[in-house]
Amino acid sequence: MPRPCNASQKRILFYVDCLLISLSYWVPVALRFGGTVALRDFAGESAVALSLCLIILYLFDMYNLQNNFSSFTCLVKFSYAMLLWAFSTASVIGVVPSWKIDTELFVIQIAFNFLLLCLWRLIFNFALVRVRHPKVVVIAGSGLTGQRICAELSKNKQYLVRGFIEDDPRKQGLVVNGYRVIGGSNLLVEMARKKEAEAVVVATRPERRPALENSLIESTMKGLTVYDMPSFYEHLTGKLPVHHLRRSWILSHPIKGVRSTIYVKKVKRLFDIGFALVGLILSAPIALLAACAITLDSRGPIFYRQKRVGLNGDVFEILKFRSMKVNAETNGAVWATVNDSRVTSVGRIIRKTRIDEIPQMLNVLRGEMSFIGPRPERPEFVGNLEKEIPFYNLRHSVKPGITGWAQIHYHYGASTEDALEKLEYDLYYMKNLSPALDLSILLRTIRVILFLEGSR
Repeated sequence: MPRPCNASQKRILFYVDCLLISLSYWVPVALRFGGTVALRDFAGESAVALSLCLIILYLFDMYNLQNNFSSFTCLVKFSYAMLLWAFSTASVIGVVPSWKIDTELFVIQIAFNFLLLCLWRLIFNFALVRVRHPKVVVIAGSGLTGQRICAELSKNKQYLVRGFIEDDPRKQGLVVNGYRVIGGSNLLVEMARKKEAEAVVVATRPERRPALENSLIESTMKGLTVYDMPSFYEHLTGKLPVHHLRRSWILSHPIKGVRSTIYVKKVKRLFDIGFALVGLILSAPIALLAACAITLDSRGPIFYRQKRVGLNGDVFEILKFRSMKVNAETNGAVWATVNDSRVTSVGRIIRKTRIDEIPQMLNVLRGEMSFIGPRPERPEFVGNLEKEIPFYNLRHSVKPGITGWAQIHYHYGASTEDALEKLEYDLYYMKNLSPALDLSILLRTIRVILFLEGSR
């Protein structure tokens, strides 16, 4: 099973960031007060500065290796991130009575941090472009499965598609998705021996094709790496290819999210309760303003209750601030659309800013939802979706969430095609559920809210 191709590069970027941020804070302090004083009196401030800087860099997408860090747009975005870091660090340090801000020293630290991180990203960008050697890949199978993985590979600069492999003589020589069917499975062994390819993605069923299966085994012995399409697609895209999954694949690949682990059953619930309580307290002023605005804007209740399908298919009532006109669904349940005429003026604002989701923290406290998980769908839609989309019912094996892997990667769903796309992300989340993944989703959700992405 492949690992994400840029994971090691991201780790290098992150670890060097940690070192440089620490240096930018400690060196000016040590030069002014001495190393012993710096360690004794500035440990707390440095920890705050480091943590906030890393979080803000993440929120501003500075760990996305698809960025060109030498571009003007990226440099402007980086500058905004550093300004926000300086403001937030000064605000936090200023709240603690025992911590003091030396204005002149702090300005030096900001400038030092900006220069070091900016220079490092330019060096990293230059080195990444220079040392990046695309991995040469061939695809066994030119059907829909092969074409789908080919489309994803062609968008990724880390890979170079050599072509397709097919044992059917009628397909050999054809051009599929811009790539030629270069020959039969016997070529795999020769390509592995001559180092003309580094990996093969199997996008067909080799157990039904003895010649291909034998060639895969022999070429593996000569150094060619063999990946099955679903696993490769999963690590390439962060989702599972629903229409290309076999039941045998699901049985042989454990779904972490449905296991009775301590994290899934205990720790995650404790975090949900803690986040919900803190969230309700911190959002109380915003919730009060939203309630007043809803009352003044249109007649009707402040809150809106709607039936949703939760864990194990149980139906519960989700609670939201009302963003639509009363009796908006007199003709039956329909998906919300862009510029939906049923949405009120205040409703557009609270939807865009996700304020309408605040009351769902009560659903979290009641145990009907989690902070992170697949978004619960309406019963009116679930019946049809289960008939049209394979494995759709699997998403009900975990508790639904306010935010999730699908929400941070895909826009609001308003069709069966959108539901399919989001299910692919949801299944990835269920399969790989972990504290680190939940933390990543939480941080990315903050970025989505800050930049007002994906709402309707």
